[in-house]
Amino acid sequence: MVMKRVLVIALFISAVVVAKGQQSIIDSILIKSVEEKVLSMQEAIGFDDDKAVRIKDVELSFLRGVNKAENCFLCNKKRKISNLNRDREKRLEEILDRTQYLKYQALDNDLINENNRIQLIDRPLH
Repeated sequence: MVMKRVLVIALFISAVVVAKGQQSIIDSILIKSVEEKVLSMQEAIGFDDDKAVRIKDVELSFLRGVNKAENCFLCNKKRKISNLNRDREKRLEEILDRTQYLKYQALDNDLINENNRIQLIDRPLH
């Protein structure tokens, strides 16, 4: 009887440790993804480093929220993700000026890409 309890407790603890390990792997992937995305957006649009740091926080918070919503059993995933997206958009609008925000959205939603002939950064043509 005591051995069964010890075995159940050991299995539970090992399951928790494995879950935490998987979560840290997912979190490191999210961080790397956000850093790459914001860096490419910064190069394409030309916002400063302060805005880049703030945008990284917004994007990482959004992705962590989406990940949490996707793994929630009883949540309304669609509504939760919609709310997260609305909050993300609002925060991005506060950080970026209007033209930067529109360019960010266009790139983020694949409406344009960096290879298009559209001038993303306001600078004279040579």
